[in-house]
Amino acid sequence: MLKRIASFVAVAMLAAGPAPAQDPAAALQAAMDTMGVTDMTSIRYTGSGWVGAVGQNASPAEDWPRFELAEYERTIDFETNSSTENMVIRQGGYPARGGGGAPIQGDRIRNLRVRGEYAWDTPGIDRVVPQPQQAELRLLEIFLRAGLWVLEPDRLSLHPPEEWSEGYIFETLHEKYILGDSTRLVELHHVQGLAHAAGMLIAYLPADRMLVEADLYTPPGPGRPLPDAPNASARALYRNVERLGLDIETIVPIHGRPGAWSEFEEFVTGAE
Repeated sequence: MLKRIASFVAVAMLAAGPAPAQDPAAALQAAMDTMGVTDMTSIRYTGSGWVGAVGQNASPAEDWPRFELAEYERTIDFETNSSTENMVIRQGGYPARGGGGAPIQGDRIRNLRVRGEYAWDTPGIDRVVPQPQQAELRLLEIFLRAGLWVLEPDRLSLHPPEEWSEGYIFETLHEKYILGDSTRLVELHHVQGLAHAAGMLIAYLPADRMLVEADLYTPPGPGRPLPDAPNASARALYRNVERLGLDIETIVPIHGRPGAWSEFEEFVTGAE
């Protein structure tokens, strides 16, 4: 399949020719006609390499965290609007810095499925996890691979948001920043000594004794046990709260349900 793709690219380049004014869409269509894929109803491709966690870099100066993509297979049936995507992802030789679930222990296996308006994952042989919220996105991926697409003009230029035309106002901080009015205060604090993200912030609401954080700790769902041990991010969160002297009753993760701070405190200190 990789040879076929390489051939497709080569034919496309030859079809384009040296004339700079030639329509690239027409050149690609000519290459598709030459290869006989104009009426293609299905495709399967495989590969390996690395995958990056989009937007999860530890600092703006660093690349996205990389992981080894040990195995990859994608099969698309355009007639039934169905797709299967299988991946085996490992930490490999890449540094465990930033987000995206680093460090990965062992193999992370992802099996993603969609057929029409139904989407599901199969993380195990005997497990099926419905993913209705992913159906539209996975169908979009199929449609985008079914033909030639040109974003001209793009939707942003047609309907720019007001913030785009008015300009953004950025507020900077070093270690602490306070927002508030006559009814409530919100303290923003920089989390020091964290490998997950260099500029990670936590929000503390003193009146509510509430801490809001992302990616550092997620309380398990109802009936589910705590992890075997706290990771480096959870330990760093606890150390920073102790350093700042925050009085917390409830911890609110961005990616999970609120939980008792006392439970988190016992989880971290009990492992020391």
